[in-house]
Amino acid sequence: MWPNQHQFRQGIAIARVAMALAIGGVTLALAWPASAQLTVLHNFSNTEFYINGFEPGGRLLINASTGVLFGVTAEGGDSVCFGGPEQEAKGEEIIIEDNNSGCGGVFELSNNADGVPKVFQRIHDFLPNNDGADPFTALTFDSKGNLYGTAPEGGDLTCAGDYGCGVVFEQVAPTTKGGKWTQTILHTFTGTKGDGAFPEAALKLDPTSKVLYGTTCDGGAFFSGTVFSLTPKGGGYTYAVIHDFKGGPDGGCPAGQFAIDPSGNLYGTTTLGGKGGFGVVFELKQEKTGWSEIVLHTFAGEPTDGENPQTGLVFDTSGDLFGVTGEGGADGDGAVYELTPDGPVWKESLLYSFMDSANDGGFPTGDKLAIDGNGDLFGTAAEGGANNEGTIFELQNSAGSYTFLLRYSFCRLTNCADGAFPDGGVILDASGNLYGTTVFGGTAGEGNVYKFTLPAVGGKN
Repeated sequence: MWPNQHQFRQGIAIARVAMALAIGGVTLALAWPASAQLTVLHNFSNTEFYINGFEPGGRLLINASTGVLFGVTAEGGDSVCFGGPEQEAKGEEIIIEDNNSGCGGVFELSNNADGVPKVFQRIHDFLPNNDGADPFTALTFDSKGNLYGTAPEGGDLTCAGDYGCGVVFEQVAPTTKGGKWTQTILHTFTGTKGDGAFPEAALKLDPTSKVLYGTTCDGGAFFSGTVFSLTPKGGGYTYAVIHDFKGGPDGGCPAGQFAIDPSGNLYGTTTLGGKGGFGVVFELKQEKTGWSEIVLHTFAGEPTDGENPQTGLVFDTSGDLFGVTGEGGADGDGAVYELTPDGPVWKESLLYSFMDSANDGGFPTGDKLAIDGNGDLFGTAAEGGANNEGTIFELQNSAGSYTFLLRYSFCRLTNCADGAFPDGGVILDASGNLYGTTVFGGTAGEGNVYKFTLPAVGGKN
């Protein structure tokens, strides 16, 4: 049933098991030129009650025209989950427990006088009741600059005990310079058969229809997760479940952000299900009678394939799909894969198997890979590298052949001032700079936002 499935989903996202693995399917090379540079843009602090938030686990979002960055923190904030400033002001007793000093929030890094996104601002602090809690996925823009996201907990606290089953939220952009963002809850999940529970993937906006699509790991008709839509109507949104997973060969617990093709068909992954229980890649095809699912690939698991994908998919210009699995591969430490259409069939190629070593990293993470105009792929591994605190990697494309390049090993600086455990993946700006977050490390050990610059890395996200 879905509570156990949710615990499993969280467990494989947090508990990283150290194993050894062999390289397969791609050339390995080290690439660490002296001109490569990581710059910390913001350190999350451990000031009283963690007011500015901490543990920024999600992929960043960048406004291409202004260079402003947006993201979420899974913990902290001025609002309170289990006690904090509001209770103190009322003279009430405060009990602060580990990881319970706030429900997380949404933040913005706007540009300083030099045009660098370093000016930190909290957009929203979550409250558990009738609001979200513990967000850890990427945000999504609309054409007006409004932000959309999911929080896997909070909302209706009668769902899943005291935790809630999560919400979909909108952050409405201010209409005047210096104005405040305002939040609207677009949907509160109930975990029932007609609804989902625990939205653990970023939303996808169809640029044509303006419909938002997302997933829940649990709930639905078979308590194995759902795909839902939010359709704009009359100044608001109409919520609908468009697919229920059964948890068997069709998959269960969908993860990662969707990729979408020009016809509006959706491509995603499930963490569970499939013939061996290792998850699937699926397509949801929109037809006159509704949506129908096609399983494009069933993961076979270690040692010949990836397993339990938690990240979404990205298209290249040829229509091939790329993704990562945090587990599986040659000996269990994750893999990068490609799916190529061949008529009605999609063929998988395992591009790289991680070793969880000093030379590459282990357990690749993030909502999805970043891809540039050359078809080069960029991502992060949560562990491994020279200091076993995670890496930035590239799969460099040359006419469809890929060379693995280790770009950066975290915790190079004293006390991990450059960050550790880069769980959110990376994004690219138009100049080829990479931006990302670390969950831990930084000057206060509570994570940071960083920029990574490397010559000859071009293209767009």
